[in-house]
Amino acid sequence: MDESTFKIIEMAVTLIMAIMSVWIIPKLKELIIQNVSSKNLADAYKWAKITVLAIQQTMGEEPGETKKAEAMEFLQAVLNESGIDMTEWQIDQLIEAAVKGMKMGST
Repeated sequence: MDESTFKIIEMAVTLIMAIMSVWIIPKLKELIIQNVSSKNLADAYKWAKITVLAIQQTMGEEPGETKKAEAMEFLQAVLNESGIDMTEWQIDQLIEAAVKGMKMGST
């Protein structure tokens, strides 16, 4: 494959990813909100941010998969104790959002 073909493919993939992120992120948010009240969602996101920060501080050198598994387990327990019922997928999305927020400096 020559360099120009590679560049075209690279640009196409970048464009597709940008379009997907513009469409997928609002859809994910919509799906989560449909199943969780606003207050519960705000509380769950607050706990997700705390969880991600705590996991990062205590397990900083561990692989990402290990940290995420620990965060999922911990956040599920906290939400259950708080009476907030969320699916594993919703918890996963909250953790991903909290990680992204932390990387962007908005924790």
